[in-house]
Amino acid sequence: MRPLARVVAAEHRLLIEAVERYDAETATALIDQRDAGKKLMLITNSDWAYTRDVMAWAFDHVLPERPE
Repeated sequence: MRPLARVVAAEHRLLIEAVERYDAETATALIDQRDAGKKLMLITNSDWAYTRDVMAWAFDHVLPERPE
């Protein structure tokens, strides 16, 4: 891994580990949009592992279970 990539990865890990709470209003807004038939897409230039972890941290505890 290149030195800059190591720094970015370390910063991402610190962010994920440091945050203790998240405002559920964002999750509620996303649910409202979905219930209204809207389609949403996340566009990011972050790597998949970081994005997946941040999104899981931010929303998994406030979103209802989705049927498969």
